[in-house]
Amino acid sequence: MTKISKNIKRARSRRSLTQDALAERIHVTRQTISGWETGRTQPSLDMLLLLCDALDVPAEELLYGEKRNTSLEPPAGYRGTVKIVFTVLASLFIAAGVLLVFLNGWESLPLWVRYGCSFLPLLLGQGYALYVLLQKRDSAAHAKSGGVLWSLGLVATAAMLCALQRSVPDYPTLALLGSLLVLPAFCLLRSLAGLVIFFGGITSFACTAVEDWKALCAFVDQLDTCARFDEAHLLPLAVQCFAKRRAVYETEYIPLQKTRKSKAAVTVRRLYFSDFYSFIVTDFFEGLHDGHYPRRCAACENCFLMLSARRQKYCTSRKALMTVKGKAMTCRKYGVYVKKKEQAKDHPVIDRYTKRCACIRVDYARGNIDEAFAAAAKALAKEHRFRAIHEPEYEASGYAADMTRVKLYRDTANRLKKER
Repeated sequence: MTKISKNIKRARSRRSLTQDALAERIHVTRQTISGWETGRTQPSLDMLLLLCDALDVPAEELLYGEKRNTSLEPPAGYRGTVKIVFTVLASLFIAAGVLLVFLNGWESLPLWVRYGCSFLPLLLGQGYALYVLLQKRDSAAHAKSGGVLWSLGLVATAAMLCALQRSVPDYPTLALLGSLLVLPAFCLLRSLAGLVIFFGGITSFACTAVEDWKALCAFVDQLDTCARFDEAHLLPLAVQCFAKRRAVYETEYIPLQKTRKSKAAVTVRRLYFSDFYSFIVTDFFEGLHDGHYPRRCAACENCFLMLSARRQKYCTSRKALMTVKGKAMTCRKYGVYVKKKEQAKDHPVIDRYTKRCACIRVDYARGNIDEAFAAAAKALAKEHRFRAIHEPEYEASGYAADMTRVKLYRDTANRLKKER
């Protein structure tokens, strides 16, 4: 349908005329009127003038959809718009006055009354928005007023709930939540206020996320500048990178049983975080205290978690992340291929093997095992090391368990028993 066809149909419906009645007035057939309204044909200039007389509308309304205002007088809906704007401002001032009245005796009110008052601005804004959608959908002034009331009611409710819970609001997260909640105000009412709050919240949340990501990347990139990878050397670097980020949380100590069958309870610290990034920062520093920190792989450049102070260069992923001449290989094998393999003391497989051989020597020196058993245990540990280096799946799943003292000695005893 063209614009003229829509305007003809709108004007005919406004006059409560059928197609047959309009056709009779201008002396044409009903099929001609139907063709004009569906856009299949267009009325000529003479027919357009006859339509204007029959429908009692100016030609500009049929051509452009509305009568253009060429006078210097304000439009008819101007006063109504001014009234709506002043009504909205008056409502906001009244709400502010009510809040000021409640501030003195707010704590003395019952809890359900305080929660009800907290949700009242949001309910009023949504109620007015629903009225606009059902009754005043074509009024731009009502739509804008409904969007403003909806958005401000949402902000007021969020602020009152934060005050009621006595929690410090995390403004980026609060802005993101508010932007998502006011998005219907923009979609349904085409409200500019909802659009501004939406993009403002998204931008604020994104900027905070980018700052935290930059801080974490700065820590990983400057990790090699530390003389040692222990808490004494890593903590100053972490404080420097995350100096602008504050973790907000509340602590609660509760008694809790270790297992379902335990009768005695232990003290457990429970943390309540105000936002997701406070949890990330807290988890980072708690892990750093236990010797856990992120490190970037020299081959695939992905970050992996370190649990020791070794200067490990490559990640321990079982997936073949690198490809050379059509052949897939792990990051550690890629390091060997480019002649940049890590030192033996920094290799996780060799480091575990070295420590286990040292334990075997200590047990032999103390007389816990004889010379034959010690030699057999070292030989078995060497076989496990060789297999772990060439089989990433075994390194990730079974190497650590096979290299434990109990498992290694039991397998050694079984092997010596079979050989006899």
